[in-house]
Amino acid sequence: MKLAEHQQRLDSLLAAFQPLWHAQPFHETRPAWCAAWPALTADLLALDDDAETLLAADDVLATEFVTRHFPDLGASGRRSRPLPPLPVVARYR
Repeated sequence: MKLAEHQQRLDSLLAAFQPLWHAQPFHETRPAWCAAWPALTADLLALDDDAETLLAADDVLATEFVTRHFPDLGASGRRSRPLPPLPVVARYR
């Protein structure tokens, strides 16, 4: 894939997922993307502190977690290892 094609793909992805990366912390009680992607919202709210720490420290695991909800993103990335089961808080299940 040529550089121009990569740039176009990146531009398309950034535009498509702007609600995720352009949320306004401290200005929105709940970002609008929560309504657009309720399954992602539920999975994120279900993470316990250990799982959050694990995902924050490991880009590969974080990418795998997100691509569960956006399979098309996984097609553009490389997976180097499977995502282990993540601990969740029981009350959100």
